[in-house]
Amino acid sequence: MATIYLSLSKKSDTNPQKEIRIRFKHGKLDQQAKTNIFIPAEYTDENGKRKIVWDNKTQQIIIPNFRLMNDEQKEFKQYLASQSEKLNALTSSIQTIFNETKDKDVIISDWLKGCIDKYYQRGKYAPITEESKRKQAFFDVFLDKKNLRLAA
Repeated sequence: MATIYLSLSKKSDTNPQKEIRIRFKHGKLDQQAKTNIFIPAEYTDENGKRKIVWDNKTQQIIIPNFRLMNDEQKEFKQYLASQSEKLNALTSSIQTIFNETKDKDVIISDWLKGCIDKYYQRGKYAPITEESKRKQAFFDVFLDKKNLRLAA
């Protein structure tokens, strides 16, 4: 059974946002990658207290409840909710791709990064249809018959 662990990046730079990292484990397979999902490390509530946004124990984003929300807090809450939805969709996409993999023993070293890339750029990895195969076959025949010569 495959296990996915999520954690907040430890890097501290000038950007107040931190990236969520993902770790995928299944038997001997153990890969880590960046998710390209950023959240603020902490925020200040209405009482001036600093609160965290990430829970390491449950491995999820904590969406705060404000008593009286102003526009900034409402926008912040919507941002965290959208990031949480992205994270859930990404992890389910990775699980689906892994479950559809026939031979799990031959997974390459950049498999997890490839899964994340497939999630963000779905059009780039579109399945090959019969029409596209037919077009490619016509193009191949054309190139063979045309007998193109390269100028030296």
